[in-house]
Amino acid sequence: MSRVPVSPVHYTGASARPVFIQPSQFSGGSNSGGFTCLCCTICPCIHLGFLRTVPGLLKIIELEVVFNVVACFLYLSSASHLSWAVQIHVLPNYLLIPGYAAYPAMTACYVCTILLFIL
Repeated sequence: MSRVPVSPVHYTGASARPVFIQPSQFSGGSNSGGFTCLCCTICPCIHLGFLRTVPGLLKIIELEVVFNVVACFLYLSSASHLSWAVQIHVLPNYLLIPGYAAYPAMTACYVCTILLFIL
């Protein structure tokens, strides 16, 4: 038994012409896309009808907010690990070896990382 792939194209029996299913058929209305400003619509690619529903809000939250929280946590944890490594491994060499200039540069790296995390 061979399987026929499913496609969004359906053929009518009598005319043998394909009927295409358009995503715009399932929109919330003719004015669901974009922002209305005076007499025109701005950004019609943004589907506000979907974004105003519960699944749309969950989609925004899972893609944007969760990603940013995880990225911030990872960014702060890498900065804290860098600060620990600099204080444990680089500071003794900086105090004992003359001309060892890695400590100020590495300290600036983790301080800038923490400042960027605050922003």
